[in-house]
Amino acid sequence: MTDNQLLEKSSLEAVRSAAEKLNVDPLRFARFLQQGRIADILSALGREEAMAAHRAEMTAMTQEYLDFLEEEMRLCREELRATGGGRGE
Repeated sequence: MTDNQLLEKSSLEAVRSAAEKLNVDPLRFARFLQQGRIADILSALGREEAMAAHRAEMTAMTQEYLDFLEEEMRLCREELRATGGGRGE
């Protein structure tokens, strides 16, 4: 197996396992994390001074993540209703 194949396999497993723990769709979660968002989050979380310097950016990233989770919950509710599993809330 080549390095690229190992990277792809490891990346896929990382996204799938994180999505499973967060109870979100893996494909939509992967799209959410694209374009360096993982690095942005980890960089800011890894350094206290970075958090202070980039508080507004962290707040915006947090809000984007919350919006993503809200959309996931909405899609789950719609899916439940469509399959007759919802209570019509």
